[in-house]
Amino acid sequence: MLLLVLGYFVLSAKRLSATLLTHLLGVGGFLLIYAIYGLADFRAYAIGELVLALGAIVLGMLIAHVVYRRGLGTLGILNMYQLSVLALGILKLIILLFYLASPGYEAFMEGFATTYQSITGASFLTMPLPHGLIRIYMQNDLIAAMLPLAIAALRPRGAITSYDRILVLLALWIVVIGFSRYNMACFAVCLLAFLWVDKKGQLFKLMLGLLALAFVVLFFKELWQFVEIRFFSAQNASSDEIRVEQASALMEYFARAPIFGHGLGAYTEDMIRSPVAPFSYEQQILSLLPKFGMLGFAVFACYVSYLILRLAFRRRYLVTLYLGLFLASSLFNPYLFSSNMVVAYALIYYLYCYDGCHDYGHGARGDRCNAAQRHVKKSTEPAKHARFA
Repeated sequence: MLLLVLGYFVLSAKRLSATLLTHLLGVGGFLLIYAIYGLADFRAYAIGELVLALGAIVLGMLIAHVVYRRGLGTLGILNMYQLSVLALGILKLIILLFYLASPGYEAFMEGFATTYQSITGASFLTMPLPHGLIRIYMQNDLIAAMLPLAIAALRPRGAITSYDRILVLLALWIVVIGFSRYNMACFAVCLLAFLWVDKKGQLFKLMLGLLALAFVVLFFKELWQFVEIRFFSAQNASSDEIRVEQASALMEYFARAPIFGHGLGAYTEDMIRSPVAPFSYEQQILSLLPKFGMLGFAVFACYVSYLILRLAFRRRYLVTLYLGLFLASSLFNPYLFSSNMVVAYALIYYLYCYDGCHDYGHGARGDRCNAAQRHVKKSTEPAKHARFA
């Protein structure tokens, strides 16, 4: 996939955004340097983490360029984003149906879950829940959790559709059955932004409020059971304790090479969370400190701060919030270097590098860019609403 998009990217480079090229070379070069640095000690793991990072961040950048080059605009990014959430919802429904058809949880795990992993090479986290339900958590649940905010950022005010609202409800189901604390909190924040932008959705807001009230009144005991399991159970305490131990091990490992770090692929034998990818940690942001050292982590922090400040300066507050929530997620899970996050990177870099055509300004190139935007958005007042993206 990366090679196909890269080939198209090279062929269409004549209209390449100067801003995107700068980010592409900077981020790609930074990751490559630290992969080479970690190659001596971690070999295949350094290459593996580099591929994961490039397959997420750089591929997202390239897709943003292809979407612009094809004249698809923000609508193209939104359609791609929504289709990924729709596909995730269908997949989770299929898994749930297989579970309900199984004679029990153990049979489901030995049968469907094992077969699913052998066929797809991926897995999902699960656990039995009260009332015959199960947890179905996948890494791209975060994309669903941030869908309401993505719609709010990509749609002009007043342009929210019924299809958007239906997908928000689907995303709610995906997040709830995923049973992730961060994703549920993240979805709540994103939903508030969506409801604020959805000026014509009074009926949707009323129905959503009545639905929430009905669930609380009719299923208060059941809902409290789920809250206890997710926030106050012994399993939850055990998970938090592992993260504390992980933080201690990572900081000790950082102290061994505080300036330059250990490079990509680095991991500490005192805390290995995955035998297949030992360099992967739930506290991914913290794990970057021993990988990059103070020098590299300072570069990373400055780059992220630059993106956030530039977006805020352009009054693209919803995208700024989206980027902030996305980064915060990697305080608890390894999202930054995940191919499941491609659409998130495509959204961020498209809105940063192309939306509004700030790279081209006026003149012939600016005219072509503005014409493409008018063709895609078909909005009578695009400039009026651009600042809300």
